[in-house]
Amino acid sequence: MQITTDSDAVASPGYSATWKKSFTTEPSPYKDIRWYRYPVLAVSKDGESIGYISHRNGATNVMIKSTKKGGSSVQQTFRSDVRCFAFSPDGSKVCYTEYRDEHRGIYMMNYNKGTVTQKISPTGLNDEGPSMSKDGNTIFLDRRESNSNYGLWSYNVSSGLFTNYSHGSSPCIDPSNNKIIYCARINRHNNRSNLDKTGDKTPYWEIWKVNTETGAEELILTEPNASFSCPQVSPDGKWILVTGANKSNNGIWNTNLFVIQSNGTNFRQLTFHPGNDMSGVWSPDGKSIYFISQRGTEKGLYNVWKMDFQEYAM
Repeated sequence: MQITTDSDAVASPGYSATWKKSFTTEPSPYKDIRWYRYPVLAVSKDGESIGYISHRNGATNVMIKSTKKGGSSVQQTFRSDVRCFAFSPDGSKVCYTEYRDEHRGIYMMNYNKGTVTQKISPTGLNDEGPSMSKDGNTIFLDRRESNSNYGLWSYNVSSGLFTNYSHGSSPCIDPSNNKIIYCARINRHNNRSNLDKTGDKTPYWEIWKVNTETGAEELILTEPNASFSCPQVSPDGKWILVTGANKSNNGIWNTNLFVIQSNGTNFRQLTFHPGNDMSGVWSPDGKSIYFISQRGTEKGLYNVWKMDFQEYAM
């Protein structure tokens, strides 16, 4: 079911209001698709509304819309270049990434205090992809340390302290266990650093599981000819929803949604559309998935869509 319409001005995942371009649809010099690895959708605690990034009046901001088709959207943030965001589990806060002063930083806003924002990230660093713990006291994020190196960090809301754990990008907390996070990592041993026959130099991304308490790390998902990112854990902790990209026979990269169980088994593809499907998130009951897609429009515009998830069919 289509949730938004073209009039909602859903931004392409990764669209930059500052640079007026999209990192999702713009081809790289190697003609690969660069899909955005961070959360651009979030569902409210009661499942009645969904947040998305909208591009209006030269700015990108979080908009809220009913999960039932139809109805208007309400603007939640009033910034210049919001890139991604997450709701706190209790629904009282929105935590978002904004590009500002030539850096990406994490900010937090309380719904009950209007547009007053708290800056989380230190000045001069590049932080992105916030994910909040169930109690709302811990924010996981990634920090870009060089061109292709990202560190996994957490921020303690009460103490204001940052902690570094490992390397990885786009962290997602397991709702059933706050000590477990899932993230995306570049496969350093098979990253196309040597040009293949097609001249493609795009790195492969994999999905990893990290125990922040014990330090144990486990590879969950990797494929020789595909990349995976944007991990999102189902409410019961049993399934990992990811965006996957692979190249078709005609050499065009395309993104679709996939799931795999948290133990690394039962890998399945969920969407098979020639347009890009990406950035999936779970409904609070785990029975539905919301995602961004180019389907349903001749112009290739993005909208928010909803699909059922039937575990028994897996």
